[in-house]
Amino acid sequence: MKKLSSLEFCAIEYFLILANNVGLTTYILFNYARQDGLISIILGSIIGLIPLLIYIKIINIKPELNIFEKIDDIFKKSGIIINLILTIGISFFIAVNYNNLIDFISSQYLSQTPQIIIALSFLPAIIYITQKGTTVIGRTVFVLLIISSTFVFLTIIGLIWQIKIENMLPILENGIKNPIICSLIYVAYNITPLFLLTIIPKNEIIDKEKLNKRIIITYILANLVILIIFFITLSILGTNLANLYQYPEYDVLKKVSLIGFIERIESMISLRWTFYVFTVTIIGILFISKYIKHTFKIKNENTNKKIICIISLIITLWGKYIFQNSTKFNKITYTKLPIITGIIMILIPLLISKKAKK
Repeated sequence: MKKLSSLEFCAIEYFLILANNVGLTTYILFNYARQDGLISIILGSIIGLIPLLIYIKIINIKPELNIFEKIDDIFKKSGIIINLILTIGISFFIAVNYNNLIDFISSQYLSQTPQIIIALSFLPAIIYITQKGTTVIGRTVFVLLIISSTFVFLTIIGLIWQIKIENMLPILENGIKNPIICSLIYVAYNITPLFLLTIIPKNEIIDKEKLNKRIIITYILANLVILIIFFITLSILGTNLANLYQYPEYDVLKKVSLIGFIERIESMISLRWTFYVFTVTIIGILFISKYIKHTFKIKNENTNKKIICIISLIITLWGKYIFQNSTKFNKITYTKLPIITGIIMILIPLLISKKAKK
């Protein structure tokens, strides 16, 4: 069986952390924490170490098994219910992510194209890569990581000379309450998606002895990138202007200028956000398909491929059915989603970890 390298595994981790930043986390930070959003990111990164260490512990438990097999082994009969709850929660989470991507593409690039058409246009690529399994997913994401890192570098170089420190002041103007609340939301949106990594058994990693250390290093780097991007966006736009945009990171990219004459490259640089959410969607669909395969003991490979096709279509249609308009989408994602992800991807993993220890 072909295996992943720890670097490919960590490339997926990096994308999972950054996926929800555009249109979700950053929007909330600018609206509620304002210039103190930097404090929220730092606090969130520190608090996020708790679920991260829980996930690492789960990955190390019975390394030959994926998360569903581990839950069945640990909880016996009650594992069926836990696996079902996890899968429903993950399905909702993936639908939110995919819908956020479609909204971004629709609003910034294809405003005259029906969103359902945009959503369906991604399906062939999602289905094809997911059917190829974790090895192909890992290699694909690793290549996309190199491309996206180049885009991040170009963004920093093109914007750093426009930074205005005065836009970051005053600090803690309205107290510490909002930054703390936003730090918890940051954990819910940016850190809990790492739970999806538990679907990959540790024994499928070639150099698994390096995995734990590299997971932590990748975690630090990913959060540092988010901090830098938020800092640049805040210092250039300021909170008053940033609050006017659904996607302030995209609007600040319009100010990118390289060597004084290379401009208007925001469309190319913003492709990295598509890479992030695309990866979350693929890993989420893989997660759900593994649940169905495990629950119904499906061995036939052709049947597995058909299941992936059906799941991909359902996630696409479900997202558009739930979020029929932007008002409904905002209400669900900014109020209910952090609670759902907190329960599904923090409390349940904590329970798994505690039960496994006993």
